[in-house]
Amino acid sequence: MDEEEKEKKNGVDSTPTPTVAPPPCLDRVMAVVYPGSLGIDEGIAHLTMKASISMMDTCEGAGECWGSTMWVFLAVWTGSSVATLWWLRRVFTRYETTRALPVEYGAVNAVSACSGLVFYREAKGMADWQLGLLVAGVGTVLAGIGIGNLGPLDRPPGRAVNPVVVPPATPLLS
Repeated sequence: MDEEEKEKKNGVDSTPTPTVAPPPCLDRVMAVVYPGSLGIDEGIAHLTMKASISMMDTCEGAGECWGSTMWVFLAVWTGSSVATLWWLRRVFTRYETTRALPVEYGAVNAVSACSGLVFYREAKGMADWQLGLLVAGVGTVLAGIGIGNLGPLDRPPGRAVNPVVVPPATPLLS
């Protein structure tokens, strides 16, 4: 029995998986969604890291640090940090760094600024003009992400930059 017949018998298909590039419109949308999701995930990791460290610093002498809230924030911090590693691999495998990194960094900074306003009430310590500048800055970052993705594609439509080819499955038991 030759090698191809053995593979078919074991349920392994050795034919190469063709790479299919997405339509240009979907490619443009995903070029923002993928790195934007990574940036939001990193922003959540920053938020929960700051919360955990602030709780440890605040309640250090009281002996009440290890309540359920602390464990929840530590778990979310750990989970979002692991998710960041997974997203980094996905985003930079599919999109060139020069295209994805500005979107990622913009999303991280927008989430960090907004989480400071929402969760840490930083607006209470700001004058109105400072708050206005912060909101204008976040708006400028988000507009920059949009404008940066209006230009032509980095490649001809229908051609993947870093095609993700899934290797054929191999049987666990031979």
